[in-house]
Amino acid sequence: MNGNKHFFRKKLLFISAGISEENIYDIGVDGGFAYVYTRIAVENLSSGYTKLRIGVDSIGEFQQYEEQLLPLTAVLYWTSDALYIFADQRLQIRIYGATLGDRIEVVWQGYVIFLGGSDA
Repeated sequence: MNGNKHFFRKKLLFISAGISEENIYDIGVDGGFAYVYTRIAVENLSSGYTKLRIGVDSIGEFQQYEEQLLPLTAVLYWTSDALYIFADQRLQIRIYGATLGDRIEVVWQGYVIFLGGSDA
């Protein structure tokens, strides 16, 4: 590892389709790199919902790391620990029971590190 960190912060406003399970993804991680999410925050600005899960999509398989049951309206929920994501994986946020048209704000921040190999 060369120690170089490239910091990022992304903000997304997601509009619910009102289906039982909705998924929000970040971009996938390329080989030779790792994404370290130091904070992931989710807030439904419109209404409460039944469940929030934060984890990793690893080639189509969801690996859950955190869960919040019965999140309240306009209450910010965030991760308690850093989340490390490697090649062929991506951040996945699952929202259960949101209402059609709900405005869900998601913010994540962290850094990308180069693990080795070609620095192209």
